[in-house]
Amino acid sequence: MSKLFVLPHEVDRFKGVIVNLVQSCPPVDIFENILKFSVEEWIKAGRRGVWLKIGVTHSPCVSIADQLGFKIHHAQDGYIMMTKWLPTDEPNLLPGYASHYIGAGGLVINDKNQLLVVKEIYSYGKQRWKLPGGLMDPGEDIGSAARREVLEETNIQTEFISIVMMRLSSGRFQQGDIYFACLLRPTSFDIKPCEHEISECRWMDIEEYVELGKTGEVHELNYYVIQSYLHQQQHAVSLNQDLVGQSMCYAPQQTTHECKLQAPMSES
Repeated sequence: MSKLFVLPHEVDRFKGVIVNLVQSCPPVDIFENILKFSVEEWIKAGRRGVWLKIGVTHSPCVSIADQLGFKIHHAQDGYIMMTKWLPTDEPNLLPGYASHYIGAGGLVINDKNQLLVVKEIYSYGKQRWKLPGGLMDPGEDIGSAARREVLEETNIQTEFISIVMMRLSSGRFQQGDIYFACLLRPTSFDIKPCEHEISECRWMDIEEYVELGKTGEVHELNYYVIQSYLHQQQHAVSLNQDLVGQSMCYAPQQTTHECKLQAPMSES
């Protein structure tokens, strides 16, 4: 019988254990005994949660860990993350995996008081005018995501001004869906729609956009976005960003943007 040993690991600030078995993992025929021995030693040492990261090339070990009480936390390219809570006298405090999708859209308004609007090739039901936008990439801030999506879909370069509004709803795979609409100022103006995503793209007068919203030709969420923008312009307030330490923060501030059109907030 092979000599038992505790799996190589790090101890986190919560007295938990982090085990990385992506590159190297004990052979399957001895993995069960080594993992069982490791857990026993961690319990003796007063460790709390165990994070067990197993490479996909060692996937047979996942079922073994499952039999020993580990649960799949999440999976990404190259690995499966499993967890096990060790204390028996306190509830499991290990955080769940990311629970929301986050998207950002660009409310791009030029000096002619026109909006940059698109129609998507792939849409739910009838194609309607909407704002360019999409999901944030890992590590992006909200403004950068909105600017990137606008560039990818329309070829328009922009700069971030403020957040107009946010929306929370239920999304795919029973996850929450958060959407931020960002006010952007265009720094280029020649539209080139993404041929893989966008069927139409144009600059549209805000007045026309508001009227189309009343007839259902504009996506209802995006109609609410323009109403929120006009309301904020009327009251000279916006959500601007500030870097606080390493975090991007957004807070209400007075604005000097001029409101050229008003729409009643009760319509949607």
